[in-house]
Amino acid sequence: MKRWYQILGFAVSVLIFAWVVSKAFGDIDIVEFLGKIHGPALLLNIGVGMLVFFATGLLMKTVFAHHFKVNLSWADTWFLPTMMHLWSYILPVKGGMIFQVVFMRAKYQVNLSKGFSVGVLIFAVSLFVTCLLGSLLAFQVPDAFSLQLILLAMGLMLIVPVVAIKLFPKWEPKETSPFYQLLKFGANVVSQLRTQTADRALLLKTLLVTIVAAVLHAYWFYNSALLLGYDPDPYGIALATLVLRIILLFRFLPGNLGIQEVITGAIFTAAGLGLQEGLMTAVFIRLASAGLAVAFGLPALYFNLRYFEANSIRGIWNKLKKQNSTEA
Repeated sequence: MKRWYQILGFAVSVLIFAWVVSKAFGDIDIVEFLGKIHGPALLLNIGVGMLVFFATGLLMKTVFAHHFKVNLSWADTWFLPTMMHLWSYILPVKGGMIFQVVFMRAKYQVNLSKGFSVGVLIFAVSLFVTCLLGSLLAFQVPDAFSLQLILLAMGLMLIVPVVAIKLFPKWEPKETSPFYQLLKFGANVVSQLRTQTADRALLLKTLLVTIVAAVLHAYWFYNSALLLGYDPDPYGIALATLVLRIILLFRFLPGNLGIQEVITGAIFTAAGLGLQEGLMTAVFIRLASAGLAVAFGLPALYFNLRYFEANSIRGIWNKLKKQNSTEA
C-alpha cells in the first residue's frame, strides 16, 4: 500500500509539472525561443548553478571541519549536494537531508545525531539570513506586503530552536522503546546545537558562507531570467529567491515537482514580477539543477556504493527508507 502512495505522489507531481510547463510555454514557439539562447550565456548560467551546489557543500564542510574535526574532501564538498538533490526526488520527505546524514555516517563515521544537527544549524542560519537580508530588500520592492508577512512568520520560526536549546533538558532515557529512543535522538541533536550555537567562530563562519550561498542563488535566478529574455528587477528577484530558499526546503512530493514551480510563480508575483516570468524561470532552474544532479550526482552515487555496503542504488534506497521511518 505504501508503494502505491509513492507511485500516486509521483504521478501527481508529474501532472502538476506538466500543467505548469503548458501554462508557461503554451503561447511560445519553443524552437524560436531556444534559438535565442546563446551557448556562452547558457554555459555561464550552468557554471553559476555549479557554484550554488558547491556553496551548499562548503557550508557542510565548514561546520563539520570546525565543530567535529571531520574533513569533508573537496570532491564530496561538490558531489554531496548533487547526490542530496538527486535523492530529494526518490525520498520526497527530507530525502536530501536523510541522505546527507546516512552518507556522513557511512563514509566519515559521523554519529547520526551530529549529522542531523548540522542540517538543523544550517537551516536556522539560513532562516536568519533570509529574515535579515529579506527585511532590508523588502523596503526596496513596492507592494511587497505579503512577502513581509512571510518574513515575519519566518522570524517567529527562529524562536523554536532558541526555545529548544534553552529549555530542552539533558536527558538520557533508560527505556529502549522506539518512542524513548526517538526522544534520546532529539536530546542528542539539541545538545549538539547547544554546543554549536555557543561557538561564535563557528556561527560567524556559517553566517558568512550562508550569505555567499544566498547571493549566488539569487544571481542564478536573476541570470536565468535574463537568459530567458526577461529584464527582472534585481531587488525583487533577490527578495523572491531568499524567501524561496526557505519555503522550498519543505518537500511533500518527489522533488516538489510542479509544486515548486507554482510556489515560485506566486512568490515572483508577490515580489512585483510576472507570473509567467516566475513559472518559466522555475522550470528552467528545475531542468538545470536536475541535469547537474544527474550528470554529477549519479556517477558519484555509484562511486560511493561501497561505503553503504550496498551493491545498487536500490540497496541505498532501502537504507534511507529505514532511516526516514526511524526519524519521522
